[in-house]
Parts: sequence; structure tokens; C-alpha cells
Amino acid sequence: MSAGWVAAVVRARALAARCPGRAGAREIAASTTLDDALHHLAGTPYGRYARATATLPGAQRSVTATLLWHLRVLAGWLPRGGARLLRPLASGFEIADVASRLPVRGGPGTDPEAAAWQPYRLGALETAWRSLERAATPAELRAALAASPWGDPGAETPWALITGMRMAAARRTAAAVPSTRRWAQGRAALLTARERFVHRRPLPAPVRRDAAAELIAAEAETTRQRVRALRRHWTLRLRRELAAVELALEEAEHEEAVRRRWAASPRRRPRE
Repeated sequence: MSAGWVAAVVRARALAARCPGRAGAREIAASTTLDDALHHLAGTPYGRYARATATLPGAQRSVTATLLWHLRVLAGWLPRGGARLLRPLASGFEIADVASRLPVRGGPGTDPEAAAWQPYRLGALETAWRSLERAATPAELRAALAASPWGDPGAETPWALITGMRMAAARRTAAAVPSTRRWAQGRAALLTARERFVHRRPLPAPVRRDAAAELIAAEAETTRQRVRALRRHWTLRLRRELAAVELALEEAEHEEAVRRRWAASPRRRPRE
């Protein structure tokens, strides 16, 4: 491992050590008021942005903005080309920026919150935001996605665009960081179930391919785990049982041979 990667690992561990962790997150979630929650956040790395807000959306934005900032700092410590490993992990921020530009479901116009939305500053972690930002219509947005690593979402409706990006993010994350494959598989299953059983909508063809790839990979991994379990447990157990059966057969054959020799030999007469 090069010195650059060692420095990045040290930096990543330092960033992780400063986070509130599971216990801290539960404590913040258990706050009775927003002021109490913001007070808890102020004593964490998220306080950099949380101190300037007094609303729940603002607090949520402060948490996500801090996470993105930490990812960008870590990307800066990585050796040349290392940022590509973090880019899929930051894909959710680019999806949020795209979602803020789409019409409100059920009516024309834009979401009031989206109108005041400030895009996340992705820096080296952006996938194709500069191209997506120039898209003025859903059709142009789909074309920009199709020409980028995101891939064609398969349709121009807002739900298809966002679902396509989310499924692509799961696929790209699993490809870039193999240890996240189980998460990606769960993500693909949840996205598929939501669209098919909650919204009663068929998945566009490209999204179906991504979902199938992840779910098939999940089944393949499950099968490999079962085969490994068979090899570790059952194969060893069967070998032991087979060895015991072979030993019992050898002993039985030996006893049978001895009986035959005794039966074939002349019996000695007792001395008078």
C-alpha cells in the first residue's frame, strides 16, 4: 500500500471516530424538541452547518452537507484516481439535485422547497452534474443521463428519471465497492417492490436490467454461500461417516475371513 493510501485510511478513520455513532444518533432522535436536537448536533462535526439553522429541513440539510464535505475531504487525501471509488457513494447528492429540478407530482410547476434549493457542491465527486444542470426539460435530462455513466433511465417521467438514477447508483456502487454489494442488492429489491406493489408501475427496461443484475447477483451469492457451507460442513461430515463405514466393512471382512479359515482347518482331537 502506497503512502497516499495509508494517509487516506488514517484520515478516514479520524473522520469516522468524530461521528456521533449509533448511540449519538439515537440520542439526537430521542430529543423532545428541535432545539434540543440542534443543541446535540452543535457538539458534533455536523454543528458547522447546524448552528446556522433553526428548522428541521435546515438541520437535515446540515447533516447531509457535512457528510458530503467529509467525502470531499477524504477524496482530496486519496491518490490520483482514487476519487472514483467515492463517486458512487456520493451519487445520492446528485440525485437530490436532479430531483429538485423536476415538476411536482400531480401538477405543474415546481416544489416550493425545490425553488429555494441550493445544489450540493460535489466537486470531484460529481458524476455528470454539469451536463444535467444544463438540461431544461425532462427529455433533455434523459438524454444527458443516457450519455453519462448514469445510463438511460428508460423514460422521461419524473419518477422514471429518479428511479433509474437510484437503481443505477446501486449498480455502480456495488461495482466500485464490492463490499457494498449486499446493500446494493437490498436497494434494488426495495426499489423494485415499491414501484411494482406500491405504485403499481412497471419498471422501464433499463431499470429492469439493473434490478435483475443485482437480484441475480444476490441469488448467485446465496448459492455460493450454500455451496461453501456444504463443503465446510456436510462434505467433511460425509467423509467421516464414509471412513467409518469403510472401517466397519474392513473389520467385518476380516472377521469373516478368520471364521472361514477356522471352518476349513481340521479340528484337533482332544488328547486322551
